[in-house]
Amino acid sequence: MTKFLGKLSDFIYHHAVATIALVIVVLGVVGGVAYHEGSNFSAASLNIKGTESQKALNVVKKDYTTSATSGASEKNCVPSKIR
Repeated sequence: MTKFLGKLSDFIYHHAVATIALVIVVLGVVGGVAYHEGSNFSAASLNIKGTESQKALNVVKKDYTTSATSGASEKNCVPSKIR
């Protein structure tokens, strides 16, 4: 392993410009793929039935959608000492 790392460091040192260009290209490709796939992932509906986090998400969605339609406002959330 030591010989491999020594040869790798020698190669990187002697080919610094090519190494930097390769790193920039790889980061660009990875960033492009992440950007493209990230927009598709966020549009997908991730739903794992039966998990605790899914149950909590369902409760929050139910509570906040009903309270928003029933006229809740931010002043109802402020403790009386602050008002």
